[in-house]
Amino acid sequence: MNSRWRFLRICWPWAIGVVLLASTAVESVRLIELERSNSAIDRLRNREDLAVDKDAPAALLFARAFLLAHSAREDEAIDQYHLASLRGSPEERARSYYNLANLHLRQAVELAEKRDIDAARVATQLAKDGYREALRREPGLWVAKYNLEAAQRIVRDLPTSDGRSEEEDAPPSDDIWSQMPGFPHGLP
Repeated sequence: MNSRWRFLRICWPWAIGVVLLASTAVESVRLIELERSNSAIDRLRNREDLAVDKDAPAALLFARAFLLAHSAREDEAIDQYHLASLRGSPEERARSYYNLANLHLRQAVELAEKRDIDAARVATQLAKDGYREALRREPGLWVAKYNLEAAQRIVRDLPTSDGRSEEEDAPPSDDIWSQMPGFPHGLP
């Protein structure tokens, strides 16, 4: 029994040392990966386009998508934002959905100006879905609420196939509350 205690007394510090060394190595690798990712994000901020792996961190995918969106490469930006929305923190995912919806809304406006109404409706619906998903993940994201309202108004104001807007087709309502934004306060 004495030899067993002696063995444990000698091996115990070595075992702790090996565990600490292994954890230090793992954290060092993570730190190096984080440094590489931050360096790539800085390069993207300086408008240097880089190839980004699909398994890259959400922040790196988001940075590249942002660069692509501002370089008039919306289709590629949509793909990058979609990838970024699949990983990261809930806030990062919400921001990805928000920016993705902004791209769809921008496309909807461009399509409406070109009189491609059906495609504009589809793009607007995609934008509304993106804003709703962003709000589901981050309910306090006020800009998403505002843009969702704007997207809903765009759809309402788009002309139908016969050239009239949906608002013109709807029968007039006597209910004042249906025409006011928000929720009614006070007595009915």
